[in-house]
Amino acid sequence: MKRVLIADDEELIRKSLSRLLLKNGFEVMEAKDGAEAHSVWLDQKPHIILLDYLMPKMTGLEVLSKIPEKTRGQVIVISAFVGEKEQSEFLKNGVVDFYKKPFDDIFKFVEYIKTKYG
Repeated sequence: MKRVLIADDEELIRKSLSRLLLKNGFEVMEAKDGAEAHSVWLDQKPHIILLDYLMPKMTGLEVLSKIPEKTRGQVIVISAFVGEKEQSEFLKNGVVDFYKKPFDDIFKFVEYIKTKYG
């Protein structure tokens, strides 16, 4: 079973994604800020990480830069704002995909995760 970490400061997004991913056979962990994401990531070593960019305590990019490359998993940035500079930095740090929030269709996004990374 694939483990997914949802690192996002928006509770509604975390809870909605969590419910849908659980229904689709994933084990799910949540983090409400960058510091918690860092801790959970190192402790649980998820296979897939849905990582928000702008979070309290540490940005998604700061969190990612503190994770050893061998334990990174498949990192997908989910954010309303990622500029070209940030996107370039994320890609240098092994991010495999970007998905813009708010989601047009959260069900479609979860199906995409299941099909491409599950």
